[in-house]
Amino acid sequence: MKGKQSTISYGVFPAVSIEKARERWDTFRALLLDGIDLSENAKAKKTERRDEEARQTAATRFMLDNDGALFFRLGNRRLTLSPAETAELRTFLDATRAVTPKVTPCP
Repeated sequence: MKGKQSTISYGVFPAVSIEKARERWDTFRALLLDGIDLSENAKAKKTERRDEEARQTAATRFMLDNDGALFFRLGNRRLTLSPAETAELRTFLDATRAVTPKVTPCP
């Protein structure tokens, strides 16, 4: 803390019960006794949460449903292909995968 006073909110009554506020107080007190800065701890947890959300977003960028339809997202844009369009795309990708580019040396 380095000489600065800080305050902690346990929540707003009645949304947070007295029992829950006491549990939070016990948790915060234990962290303080261990020498952990509560604001730094909160920042670290927030960063972890953001990283997990980014990982989840990246994991759901491409999805294939049970019918064989492909759904993918690029930024805020979303595209859904029908099962027939997905099959056509797969055929195209399989065909182009077999093609090897001809490498020509630079003059």
